[in-house]
Amino acid sequence: MRQLKLRALLLAAVALAPVLAAAQSLLVTVSTDKPSYTPGEQVVVSGYVLLDGTPVGGALVAIQVSDPSGNPIVSRTRSTDSSGAYSVAFNLPLNAQEGTYTVYASASYQGHTASNSDTFQVTAHPTPTFDRICELFSMDTVVVVGDRAHPSDVIGATLFGWALGHEGVPRPEARLDTNLTAEQEEYWNMIIAGGPAVNEQAVRFVGEFGVQFSFVGNILIVSVEGLTITYDISKKGSEDIAIVILGEHQGRHVLLICGYYWYGTNAAFLYMSDPARWQEHSGEHILLLRWVDQNGNHLPDPEETTVEASK
Repeated sequence: MRQLKLRALLLAAVALAPVLAAAQSLLVTVSTDKPSYTPGEQVVVSGYVLLDGTPVGGALVAIQVSDPSGNPIVSRTRSTDSSGAYSVAFNLPLNAQEGTYTVYASASYQGHTASNSDTFQVTAHPTPTFDRICELFSMDTVVVVGDRAHPSDVIGATLFGWALGHEGVPRPEARLDTNLTAEQEEYWNMIIAGGPAVNEQAVRFVGEFGVQFSFVGNILIVSVEGLTITYDISKKGSEDIAIVILGEHQGRHVLLICGYYWYGTNAAFLYMSDPARWQEHSGEHILLLRWVDQNGNHLPDPEETTVEASK
């Protein structure tokens, strides 16, 4: 009889073993900070590791992100902190293909393992055009004036800010090019006042947008995306040119407004400070402007600026 009881106990222990083992379960969660992104945007992946429902620190988590074709684009390893949390951030390639991306997370802790996955979408950038200015600059926007700028650049930027407010756009921040925060410089939408001679952000985005400058004697030739405008720099004070470019850069939008001299910058801001112009140039993102001092007062007036080329 005693042997039968012992045998029964052993059988019960064997039967209960899977249940007891199952109680020691590891769980890893994984998610992204947004459901959808555009190429160049930052993606933040985060989650927790729990053992029997309790967060554990020091767990090893392997994260892999695969594109819609199944090709890995990111592979990282992280350890959880004391609250069981982990995270990793990365920027999507600028040429990231559209579609569904999958995030895989595999965790290990004291012999236990767990895995999980999540997905997010990548969609093409909406084309930035002047008729979408209100939408594009409705949040996280900074107006950047050069530390060496002519006061008229400030006046022009102020007029444009007024136009945004008139159209219901929340007030943007305002900074000199020398005191932008790191976040503003890399992630915020920007409205840049003034050219490369007075604004470091203009130097940066003239290059990013592929604007080319060349001289033949006194004649300046400006080219961008197949458009060209010329200017005799000896006509300072009576004539000037300006470029207005609305572009996308790594998930944020940049509006560059600059003249060769301050006259051109001010004239361009006067032109762009009329919201009716934004609709007039619907579907376009580049304007090459020319200001001619028709009344001899050596100051730009709204009716003195014309569009020489656009796209």
